[in-house]
Amino acid sequence: MGLVALKTPFEMLEPFADGVNWYYNYAMKTTDDETEYLNAYGIEYVPMFIHETMWAPNCSFKVTDPNAWNYCGVDKIVSYLEDTQSRLTVPMTKILGFNEAWDEKSASKWIEPTAQAEYWKLVQQIAEATNLSLVSPTYSTEHSHIEWFAEFLNACYLMRDDEVPCTVEKIEIFATHEYFCDEDTWRDEYTPETGEIITNLIAALEDLAELNDYTYDWNSYVNSRDYMVTETNCTWDRWPDYLPESSTHCERITGQVEGYGSGSISVIMDLPNITHFAWFVMWKESPGREEVELIRNDGQFLPPGRALMNQLDPTLADCQGSPNKMD
Repeated sequence: MGLVALKTPFEMLEPFADGVNWYYNYAMKTTDDETEYLNAYGIEYVPMFIHETMWAPNCSFKVTDPNAWNYCGVDKIVSYLEDTQSRLTVPMTKILGFNEAWDEKSASKWIEPTAQAEYWKLVQQIAEATNLSLVSPTYSTEHSHIEWFAEFLNACYLMRDDEVPCTVEKIEIFATHEYFCDEDTWRDEYTPETGEIITNLIAALEDLAELNDYTYDWNSYVNSRDYMVTETNCTWDRWPDYLPESSTHCERITGQVEGYGSGSISVIMDLPNITHFAWFVMWKESPGREEVELIRNDGQFLPPGRALMNQLDPTLADCQGSPNKMD
């Protein structure tokens, strides 16, 4: 299981010493508290290119002047990542691509697919220089997200022979965000070869290949990639009940709600093509979202946190119980 959080104090992280093997924070560096936690418990940090304008390091892909202070140059970001690694005892092995760049409603997130492919040339060079496996920009099972992702991959493929190329084969893992918790939907979407997130992406890519008059085996390409589900909870399970209570999240992921089967997390761990997942969100200082958080400001576990830290055992999860320290 992974953890995702922002600027989290050590005392909030320490209860997650067991059962966690990776951590990310939408940046390329760790705070002192995060560093202490990761080193104390042997947990891998996964850095991330969050948006085209980043805060860690402070630079923007929009800037094209190599002499500008906020230019995202290869040497600058490589040095930044090397400094991050120098403070960590566990080697970094992966780097995450951009966060929800399909979101046209967000000025900070949206990146047009062809522009994303241009940026990816730089991302690719940085991953090669730091020997990190490339994880794709995030998308999801939503049709518009799949279309955006297909257009990005297609644009990247069309840039394969540029002086500085974009190489789709160098993307080793696909990253997704999913906010549903019923077992059947996860199996319908992610079962290898037949899952709809797989077949719909292949169909979109094949249409783009025909439109651009080239031949490429997108079927083999997509089916050979695993997935990291870097954000998940039950937020969008049942509209208009789009933000269920903490106890309901707990009951759904521990298989206690009719119509949800065993719940999402057990399926995620069962599907062979999903290698990593992270619940969103572990904790937020302010404003909080206690419905989806794993732990409160006072260090007491909320029901989803108890469920995840007790291997989804319904009894130990105590979904209707009060927050506790779980000593």
